[in-house]
Amino acid sequence: EPGVQAIVSNFRDITERKRAEEQLAGLKSFYEQLLEHLPIQLGVLDRDFRYSYVNPHGIKDAKMRKWMIGKTDLDYCRKRGLDLKIGRQRQKWYKNVISSKKSSSYEETLQTASGEERHFLRVASPVIEPNGDVIKIVGYGLNITENKLAEKELQKSLSLVRSTLESTADGILVVDQHGKIVSFNQKFLKMWHIPDSMIASHDDDKVIAFVLNQLKEPEEFLTQVRRLYNEPEAKGFDILSFKDGRIFERYSLAQRIGDKIVGRVWSFRDITEGKKIEAQLLQSQKMETIGTLAGGVAHDFNNILTAIVGNAELGMQSLDSDHRAYDDLFEIKKAAIKASDLTNQLLSFSRRQLLKKQSFDLNKVVEDLLKMLKRILGEDIELKTELAPSLPHVFADKGQIHQVLMNLFTNARDAMPEGGKLLLETRFLETGPLSEPQNGETVNNKTYLQLSVTDTGIGMSRELQAHIFEPFFTTKKLGKGTGLGLAVVYGIVEQHNGYLKVESEIDKGTTIKIFLPVATKRQEKQRKVKNKLNTWQGGSETILIVEDEEIVRNVAVRLINGLGYKVLLAKNGEEAMEIFNPERNSIDLVVMDVVMPKESGPEIYKKMNAINPKLPVLFVTGYDAESKVSNLTQDFNQASIALLQKPYSKEILGRKIREMLDK
Repeated sequence: EPGVQAIVSNFRDITERKRAEEQLAGLKSFYEQLLEHLPIQLGVLDRDFRYSYVNPHGIKDAKMRKWMIGKTDLDYCRKRGLDLKIGRQRQKWYKNVISSKKSSSYEETLQTASGEERHFLRVASPVIEPNGDVIKIVGYGLNITENKLAEKELQKSLSLVRSTLESTADGILVVDQHGKIVSFNQKFLKMWHIPDSMIASHDDDKVIAFVLNQLKEPEEFLTQVRRLYNEPEAKGFDILSFKDGRIFERYSLAQRIGDKIVGRVWSFRDITEGKKIEAQLLQSQKMETIGTLAGGVAHDFNNILTAIVGNAELGMQSLDSDHRAYDDLFEIKKAAIKASDLTNQLLSFSRRQLLKKQSFDLNKVVEDLLKMLKRILGEDIELKTELAPSLPHVFADKGQIHQVLMNLFTNARDAMPEGGKLLLETRFLETGPLSEPQNGETVNNKTYLQLSVTDTGIGMSRELQAHIFEPFFTTKKLGKGTGLGLAVVYGIVEQHNGYLKVESEIDKGTTIKIFLPVATKRQEKQRKVKNKLNTWQGGSETILIVEDEEIVRNVAVRLINGLGYKVLLAKNGEEAMEIFNPERNSIDLVVMDVVMPKESGPEIYKKMNAINPKLPVLFVTGYDAESKVSNLTQDFNQASIALLQKPYSKEILGRKIREMLDK
């Protein structure tokens, strides 16, 4: 151009700068894309808590996202109709982040317009200048709703597992592969009596030592544990016996997560009561077997004694009282009657004795017997009584209760050879169906009176206690006891529908508790009918005797003939009916054995009663046939049926016959 003398050009190489700008732009684009696509909520706030940036995951709507720039969380809550507490809580939180200059987090719960809950994890981090000032806050939000729901379901499942563990009757213990305790239920602690302080100490060695100290055979316990740890796949089952008498079943199974064994589960079940019931059942079956045998022997023996007593009386009847054989026959009769006492003991044990039950005051019976009972004990044993007042009556055989008390006192006396103390107690025991009264006795749906005798004698081991009610079992020296005392007590109580319990400790003494059912209202109203035994005589009526034993039959014929009666004789049911049918109108009374071959006495009577409903019958038996005869009294006229125990004398037989005929 005119006037321009020269052009000066200056060239500078800006390649590096351009490259840096391009890199910066690329980096900016990268981070913008990164922020835009982050799967979490992200926002940038200034010191006044106003947003300068919100990513799409934070607010999906682009218009709303643009609106949010320059706004606060409080503005957002107002816009969306959310609780303002949320905005205030965030701003308070931001202030703490600025003041502490440290990142912070908390969980936040929002409720949507539809009422659903949303859970978020909020994180805020300060952006700090080199001079230490906080210029911005970066906030993050992670939706953890699914995690929370899963956590809640997990807690629900864990709670179900825990409640299942706690509701089971078994004690459960879970250990890891190294034998360390992982989990347990409260039943486990209770069963093993483990103190809370011990389990809280997490000292497994102390817990194991405490457990082992309770067992009779701790080494066997440990051997089984070691075997199962050496064989991880194995299942384990065994029985644990405790020093205090308890019995547990122990079951063990490997614990798995998937296919991996991570530990072992131990289950403990207290079977003490079950074992007791099992032992009682076995004992009851054994006693029943022995009782059946004893009852059969007593029955046959009573038949023989009936013949001995009857023939002795017949012999005495044919002699003058000053004849030298008269006294011999009298001694034979006396010995036979004494022998019948032994058979009565066998019948008591075998629960086949004829009972004469009535309603009475147990305390009065005890008080009436005290003088005699004191004589049994002797002077070196102190007797104390604790009789509960106003007891209801029992329905029992007074004579048998006398026998029970005498046997218990005799047994207690023999247990205190050096003297001691004896306590006799009565009390009322009221229970509901299968309930547990205060003293821990489990009984059926009845009320009971408890009669207990406690001595301070030598006591008994558990092994001895298992045998004390067995007949002929005795710890006394030869000739010092028959071994029937407590067996008789057992039989009498069982026959009264009661039960017994023994508590004993060596060198401390023994308590025998007897539980007798309380009399029902119907039984209370019953009155004992007293036989008029003051006067009796024979007669001329016709009596049919039905007896299968020849020796008893012969004696009965001679005794009844001797009383003036006309006698018809049959040895079984078939003969009895052959005689009865043509003589039905002339027979005034039937004297009949209860137990006979082919047909029993009650079965024969039913046939006779169908022909002559007014026919009276006197059943005779060598053992208790009360149950068989009582069934007849329910179906037929009770006044026309009676029962007589063998052996009987002429006088007793004569009075009973006369009583039946006079009815």
